[in-house]
Amino acid sequence: MSALNQLEQLYRAYLEGSGLQDSEAVWVSDAPRKGDVTVTFRPRPSTQFVNEFPKTATETDLAQKVWWWRFVGEGTDPGIVFPRAFEGDNFFPELQMGHFLDAMQNSAFFYEFRARYNDRYQWDFGAPWPNCSVEKRAYLECQLPSNYPRKLWVSERPGPVWVALPKLNFALGDKTLLDFVKKQLVKIRKEKGLPHPPPSKGARRRPLSWLSLELMDKKKYLDTVFNDSERKVVHSARRKYLENCKALGLDP
Repeated sequence: MSALNQLEQLYRAYLEGSGLQDSEAVWVSDAPRKGDVTVTFRPRPSTQFVNEFPKTATETDLAQKVWWWRFVGEGTDPGIVFPRAFEGDNFFPELQMGHFLDAMQNSAFFYEFRARYNDRYQWDFGAPWPNCSVEKRAYLECQLPSNYPRKLWVSERPGPVWVALPKLNFALGDKTLLDFVKKQLVKIRKEKGLPHPPPSKGARRRPLSWLSLELMDKKKYLDTVFNDSERKVVHSARRKYLENCKALGLDP
């Protein structure tokens, strides 16, 4: 199979093996009647981003129709990349953006870099990452999972590293409560023999740099010539991409 459609074929095999169905096949205007009830689905929300790379483009075109990652992060409208299912819906777009920042940046970057590798300019799933189905995004995330825990708490303690703190009196000031919690952390780690991880362990990572993708697009559409610094950025991203392909058993 060609490198271009290898990911798509692996994804289809995953669906068949798991018995799942891609939600893109479920979104229809009218579902079959069941008795006296006809279930209707809203048209699937769309984004402003194109499903095919343009043949020509200005930098403004790229920024508005291709570089979707510029619309993710603090101070952006989550509904641009994660469309609202209905007017006024903010909960689910914000939830999806938070999950993306925590867990899906690496896999989304890999998918977008793959589309541009060796001047290919075609997405394996036929659409940019924001326009892929939930199942396709989840599949990509499983291939390149995050390497840090996402949860700070759970309703039940599943293992020795999960420890319940005493109930706190929120009538007290924040400084008093924080001082108490810090002392409890030291005490509990010592009593249970738990190691003290580095300060950044489990912290939300800074937003990934997507500069290498933008540089590649500028070279293709705007005939930009890289300087030494830009060349290193693209080379570093290319090296990491090839390492991921090797680890995943994918042809570049």
